[in-house]
Amino acid sequence: MTVKTTHSVRMVIIVVVTALGSAARGEEPSVMASASRGESGGRIAAEIQLRGVVKNPVKGNVYELYYQLRVHTKKGDLGAILGTADSPTGKAIFAKRRTGEDNTLYLDETIDVTRGGLLGMTNFKPWGKISMGGYYEMILRVEPHIYDVTQKKYISPAKTSAVILVADVSDEGKVVRLQPFADLLSWSGTDGRDPTKYLAMYSDLDEFDTLDNGIEGAYASVLASKTATPEVKLAFLKSMPKFFGKEAYALQLALDEILKGDDAKLKAAAQARLDEFKKP
Repeated sequence: MTVKTTHSVRMVIIVVVTALGSAARGEEPSVMASASRGESGGRIAAEIQLRGVVKNPVKGNVYELYYQLRVHTKKGDLGAILGTADSPTGKAIFAKRRTGEDNTLYLDETIDVTRGGLLGMTNFKPWGKISMGGYYEMILRVEPHIYDVTQKKYISPAKTSAVILVADVSDEGKVVRLQPFADLLSWSGTDGRDPTKYLAMYSDLDEFDTLDNGIEGAYASVLASKTATPEVKLAFLKSMPKFFGKEAYALQLALDEILKGDDAKLKAAAQARLDEFKKP
């Protein structure tokens, strides 16, 4: 992984806000995370912009922004963190450092997560069976964290809202494919393949923002696709979470187009989802 400041090819914005002043008064800290994606980075890398915001920092305290790559095992679990030779049980990777001065502290940095950068890391564990290409398919969570150097502790939770990546990994730990999960989900539905496995993957994820990870966009691309079969579109409609669509305009447009078609089952499913979006 490298730190860089160039224009984002695949941009993911992570915001972590911790109200230290409120915590000092006995109130729970406020922690938020979001992710925004730009152009595709293909199957070899993901460019991610990390952003940390600390409200009411202790003046003079030093704060550091880190990120880690956690292996997703199943919903609700804290999977292993990828490690290195010097930190085999899990490595937090440094991104930025600043000292608390004003009422709000901002930490911004752009990093690359690449196939080559993952070479030699420890704790790789596959999500499921060996893929058709003979590799293990696994899900990685890119999670941001803020560390208070002065207090010698992390002030973000153990598991933050993440950017979701999928990797194909060999028995030797070599990553041969790395791409955002939303890209893979879209591809599985529009390339004439059975998307059942990836829809199952999606239903097992937790602690991530669907809109900002591009999941709604992936659903929209499948539902608007000319190559996706009616059976595939119906599977996507049935698996669509109820909270989809409030801000995903492309998804709503795709559903509106289905209503103009002739497939009664698809039209009924699309109308049911649109009715859900309209509910308060």
